[in-house]
Amino acid sequence: MSRKLQALRAAAHRLADKLPEELKDDPDLAKLLSCRPEGPVAIMHLINRPRGYETNSKDYEFSRMTVDEHWQAGKADAIFSLEHPEWLERAIEPDEIATFDLACEREHG
Repeated sequence: MSRKLQALRAAAHRLADKLPEELKDDPDLAKLLSCRPEGPVAIMHLINRPRGYETNSKDYEFSRMTVDEHWQAGKADAIFSLEHPEWLERAIEPDEIATFDLACEREHG
């Protein structure tokens, strides 16, 4: 939804630039120009990546041992990502949508 709002707002700005001066103070145009996301959006990916020993059954194998292992891996990835400098020091523009996949660094060192 944020991306759609950004696209609509950009289109409204392009249209406003084409309008004659007498139409630039139109309330409908003002409404369109004010259409924007509430602020920046930061998305943190936490992906259940396959381990070297897992098979295709990882998507439907729910034994207690496997579920516990996935929970622990997810918790470790979340902690690693939340403490990562790129997450802590992120600077996102007001209309920006940024995606962070930081836990992959934990696996690849």
